[in-house]
Amino acid sequence: MCPMAKAATESPDNPGNPHRIPKRWTLPGHAPCHNWGMETELLTLRKLARVLQPLGVTAAWLEAEALAGRLPCLRVPRGRQRQRLLFNAEAVKAALAQRAAGGVE
Repeated sequence: MCPMAKAATESPDNPGNPHRIPKRWTLPGHAPCHNWGMETELLTLRKLARVLQPLGVTAAWLEAEALAGRLPCLRVPRGRQRQRLLFNAEAVKAALAQRAAGGVE
């Protein structure tokens, strides 16, 4: 059992039900969850290219920058020499803004 769930079951305001997370631990508009901060959606290369299309960024450029290590991405193995690149759109936008401001060459 994870520490958060264990704490929920031992909490004084949660008598007797090990599967109920106390209401004070839930976020407004969200289902009860102890994985806070894990709601970030990861986008594939094509989806990210569509999101960044207004900036004039192509999928080929994004892939080259990610493989060179200049854009944040998650590399997921898919086979012998293939890999899938997954991106957090907000992190990529922040990296591009930093580059535009002259923070990174």
